[in-house]
Amino acid sequence: MTKKDLVAEAVRVYLEIRREEIRARMREVMALLDGTNRSRLALLTGLTPEQIDAVGGIGENL
Repeated sequence: MTKKDLVAEAVRVYLEIRREEIRARMREVMALLDGTNRSRLALLTGLTPEQIDAVGGIGENL
């Protein structure tokens, strides 16, 4: 088995073991996104929408 094959198998096993955990987190994240740049920025930065507004907000035409 090559190193590449070993790493690929390790990743496959890791993902299989954590599949439900990953799916649950993805559902949580998707629920936070509402299609606006404000929700994207909040998710990426960890700021709340209120904190974003307090520092000037974000234009939705970006």
